[in-house]
Amino acid sequence: MLNVQLSKPDDSQGEWVNFPTSYARTKSVFDTLADEEHPALLITAAESSVSHLHNHLVGKYADREQNALELDFLARRIEGLTEQEQDILSAMLEIEKPRSLMELVNLSCNMDKFVLYPSAHNEVALGEYLLQVKNPDDPLLPYVDREAYGRSHAADHAGAFCESGYVVRTGEALKPVYDGKHLPDPAYDANGLFLLRLYSSHYADGHPNTYSLSLPASEEKLALARENLGVSNLDECSLIDLHCSIGELENHLPCSYGIEELNGFAALLKDKVLDGTEETVEKLCAALTAEMPDNIRDASWVAKDLRFYTLLPEDIETPLDYAHHVLQEADIFIDDEIQDFVDYEGFGKYRMLRDGVVQTVHGMVFREGDHIRQIPEELTTMKLFSPLYPQLYERNEWGSLESEPVTMGADELCGYQDEILAAIERENLQEEGDRGLAVYLRNELLKRKVFSMNPTVEEWNGRLWGVLEVQSYGPLSDAEMKAVKDEWSGQESDGWGEGFEQREIKIDAGELCVSFWSSDGSFFIRTEQELKNEPEQRFGMKMGGI
Repeated sequence: MLNVQLSKPDDSQGEWVNFPTSYARTKSVFDTLADEEHPALLITAAESSVSHLHNHLVGKYADREQNALELDFLARRIEGLTEQEQDILSAMLEIEKPRSLMELVNLSCNMDKFVLYPSAHNEVALGEYLLQVKNPDDPLLPYVDREAYGRSHAADHAGAFCESGYVVRTGEALKPVYDGKHLPDPAYDANGLFLLRLYSSHYADGHPNTYSLSLPASEEKLALARENLGVSNLDECSLIDLHCSIGELENHLPCSYGIEELNGFAALLKDKVLDGTEETVEKLCAALTAEMPDNIRDASWVAKDLRFYTLLPEDIETPLDYAHHVLQEADIFIDDEIQDFVDYEGFGKYRMLRDGVVQTVHGMVFREGDHIRQIPEELTTMKLFSPLYPQLYERNEWGSLESEPVTMGADELCGYQDEILAAIERENLQEEGDRGLAVYLRNELLKRKVFSMNPTVEEWNGRLWGVLEVQSYGPLSDAEMKAVKDEWSGQESDGWGEGFEQREIKIDAGELCVSFWSSDGSFFIRTEQELKNEPEQRFGMKMGGI
């Protein structure tokens, strides 16, 4: 909680602002109080759940731009701190005495540079704690003056007492996380692995932003998140964004996971797997890509067994390379007379299959003991259907194009299927090859399973539909299907589809613009089975001008 009173420098009467707040509220306060002579407002009073914070806010000036954002950040950061963490921050303020809002923000992001001696609320308790930690078996312990010992330690160290105990610097230098322009995430944690942005309707009712959470998190931290978000389980929230602090690990997770089980996975990686080297991160990403675990439980087993996985040298990129590697390792040399007649690539593929070697974007990887599970060689084909939204710029009697388009019905569009297919063909890029949009999949596990994603159009039931043809190695799970639909929706609205609708298709009647997406609520994506098995009235008469 953070309430701040903002006033003109020459006026003690101001307005209270309860942060975090909307930009509109901040703007309203500054529009009311600030002027050309006083563009910045004075913080004349402050209330916070962090003790002593008001002492370090009152008397400082705040402008309507960056300083307002800094106050908003502090409020959101405090909101995500447990009571003990708020106590620690309070002590940190007394130790460091920040001189500006920028220093306050940076200090709040350096809690890992301070340590708490729990229950050491005074010099006597501090002395007792130190003696028990350092010399618990010393026979002279009963004869030590606890208060004097604690007082001496406090005098020699830059520390402060708080409700939770005694806080002192670790000795590490503070890290300048905030440069005065780009604020960190409110849940910033120097030791965090995953940073999540969560949404719940309960939280959104009183907050202008999503809720941030860093993983791994303690149970107390998770309980606080559930309380703030108004849910009994964090999986009731919508996951808006996920970022990993190392190696794009977020793109190597299964397509489906619960937030709290992801927390367990993060704790496992931090405590038992990651050692601070890029090599370990690369091997973990390679192993996850190769194994393609269906869930976090299986991903955890891969992480626990990481020592059994080996990445081959980076110059071994193809089955041909692997064939030569195998022959070299076995000291086998092929006679010059038959060199040109040996199918090295075929031999390499055979040995990769026999040896359990899997090719990934991170290189070739194999597992000692049990082989990495193989994906089916056969491709499974499926189609995703969505409405089309065509607009026609007609030619007038003088042959010029009208400035305003008319909406064309999806039934009328059937007559221009060939022209639309030709336009789609022109959108294909050489670097995409046969894989099409599949090359842009962010999840590396899904990217390995899905061979191709190619847009097209298809007539059904008297209407022309936008279609994505998907080829995958084996059927997609429900979670994988959802991930593909999400990726295709993004391509339809902001990626491939955005570019396609901006390139006119010339027809006799004028120029046709075809969009694969609409924001009017009529848009959907269905599998072929879902579409053709649902009643026609389910789609109404608005889709694509129908």
